[in-house]
Amino acid sequence: MQGFIRRSSGRSRQRERGASLLLAALFMVIAVLCLTLVIDTARLYVEKRKLQRIADLTALDVAMRGGLCGSGLLTDAQALAQTSAARNGYTTSLTSSPNAVELGYLTTASGVRSFVSSTTQREVVHVRVTRTVASSLLAGGFFGSNVLLMADATARRSPLATISAGTTLLSVNSTQSPVLNGLLGGLLGSSLSLTAVQYDGIAKAKVSLLAILNQAGLLTAQANVGSVSDLLNTTITSKQLINATLDVLTSQGVAGASVMKTQLLSMPAVNLRLGDVLAIDSTGVVTQASQLSGNVSALDMIVATAQTINQNSAVNVALGLTGLTNAQLRVIDPKRTAVGPPGLDLSGNWRTEVKESQVKLTLDIAPSLLGLLGTTPISLSVDSATGKAHVTSMNCRTASDTATNVKVGADTSAATVKLGQSGNTANPVDFTIANVNVLGLIGAKVKAQLQLTSNVANSTNLSYTFPVSNEATDLPATVTLGGGYDVTSALNTQLAISSVQTCVTVIVEVCTPQVGGAATTVANTVLPLLVTPLVNLALTPVLNTVLPLMGVRIGSIDVDLLDIDVGGTEMVL
Repeated sequence: MQGFIRRSSGRSRQRERGASLLLAALFMVIAVLCLTLVIDTARLYVEKRKLQRIADLTALDVAMRGGLCGSGLLTDAQALAQTSAARNGYTTSLTSSPNAVELGYLTTASGVRSFVSSTTQREVVHVRVTRTVASSLLAGGFFGSNVLLMADATARRSPLATISAGTTLLSVNSTQSPVLNGLLGGLLGSSLSLTAVQYDGIAKAKVSLLAILNQAGLLTAQANVGSVSDLLNTTITSKQLINATLDVLTSQGVAGASVMKTQLLSMPAVNLRLGDVLAIDSTGVVTQASQLSGNVSALDMIVATAQTINQNSAVNVALGLTGLTNAQLRVIDPKRTAVGPPGLDLSGNWRTEVKESQVKLTLDIAPSLLGLLGTTPISLSVDSATGKAHVTSMNCRTASDTATNVKVGADTSAATVKLGQSGNTANPVDFTIANVNVLGLIGAKVKAQLQLTSNVANSTNLSYTFPVSNEATDLPATVTLGGGYDVTSALNTQLAISSVQTCVTVIVEVCTPQVGGAATTVANTVLPLLVTPLVNLALTPVLNTVLPLMGVRIGSIDVDLLDIDVGGTEMVL
């Protein structure tokens, strides 16, 4: 019995040792698998982090020089991305799926931001890089042979440009200042008598929208302005806006600002929307602070405000030009300053676009100014349409590119220039060419009618690239686009003399109409005598001085780049 018990206990211990060995072997297998899983997980994590680093660096590189800060072309962004990825050791094509380089914009739904690819609104760049690696280095195909790692990155750079069209005054001389006094004084319902030096100081001053709006009290906590759209819809009086601009200039020590404010004390306060004077993009990713930090022309703001409050009203203005009287200005579309990013929005409209002024100017020319006899004034009218300018693209400067190239596009305005009867330039005006008289009893004279209708066609798809290496020295900058209006050529080919009569007086005046060769001879003789004074004394001062002061160029357009902000590159997703 005792021997049986001993034999039974031995077999039990053997079975226990066998079970222990099996458990130990099983635990060893599990441990090896766990170790394999840990090693492979760590390896895949490291590989994913390397891939994410490549995606992040590539997206930042492209955003720095592509998208809004580049040509906006997808092919250019893809080329930049491929070069950047190669620098970081990634040589696989980024244009081959599932890799991707895309341009688009961000959208927010339920508080979550996501990227949307777009061929028009190209605010951000999205990069996806992938790499296929072995799923396990130790377990062979136990976890599958390969796994696809994927990394996404979205970055942006938000450049801004401030532009104006139709002439921003960079300086004012003694010829312009009397005209500007009459134009601005008439539009603002006050009397101005600033000198050229005082105007010049205001014209050359740089002032930010932020400073003006702070001075006007529009950006305080009490103003309750929560967005760019709210700001543009804010109501302010013309007097508030102009005084705020002049107060900022006065604090900067700008000559003439306090003098102008004093002379405008009697100026009426007319309500207007801030968006009537400023065109600020409110749909993109740029912030209110960045949009309002750009510098604008103080004198441009004042002129635009004056035009806005007189839109579609005929205003009598005193030009102060010899022989040019009864001037009346009607502002159809006032000029504005635009601030925003380059490129198109989702609707295919330019994000930052500005119109030049559209005006109708009429005035009378004294016949004596042209060496003509008689008392009937010759009326001149200039009726302009609206030209446009927009920011097409911005190639922002980097460490290797020392200049920011701002490309603008523009269309000039159409216009009609007429000479004719006062009050109705569609009709020719009577004038006397020569008059010989003896004692009021015997005499001879030549009478005729004078008329000009010159239509100036618009030009489209004009462009220019501003190179900006240093904002302090290179801005503001102006370029004139379009062929302009050849006044002399228009007069030589389109000024018409008709209804020629020769009159003989022997106590009673008897006039005989001249036709055929006789009328042609008179017209060919007289026309050259009229062209020079018309060009030098009437049309040139009006077209090259008066209208540009109001932001209008006939046959061309002035595009002004006032300020830029290239922003910083940042990851957004």
